[in-house]
Amino acid sequence: MLTTIEKIFLLQDIEFLSQASADHLALLADLFEEQTVPAGRHLFRPGAPCSSFQLLLEGRVELEKSGEAGEVIERGPVNFWACLAGRPGTLGARCLTECRLLVMPSEDLLDALTTEPGLSLAILKYHAQAHGV
Repeated sequence: MLTTIEKIFLLQDIEFLSQASADHLALLADLFEEQTVPAGRHLFRPGAPCSSFQLLLEGRVELEKSGEAGEVIERGPVNFWACLAGRPGTLGARCLTECRLLVMPSEDLLDALTTEPGLSLAILKYHAQAHGV
């Protein structure tokens, strides 16, 4: 089991959180739990509500829509936008390899984003830069 400090160091290396402050990383580290998922297992299926936010540390996850293969994620958020939507998603996610993740209940993610506007802004800034805005 990872300590909070170890989780902070891991979070610092996630591009998705590159704009987040040390205090925000510490907050998230306290909320996340480490999980290892074997190859072939689905993290979630299309139509399922988002019950937990999943951040991929190691491994490969394939997003699926209508049974068709899609984007492969090798590091970073797997289902951030689905958690924000608050309704069943259209995507599924399957581990192509054994995956190491940090996972938190989606309610905890929403609480953190609501109570810490600086964290929300940091994530939005990352997305703006990543999409060339």
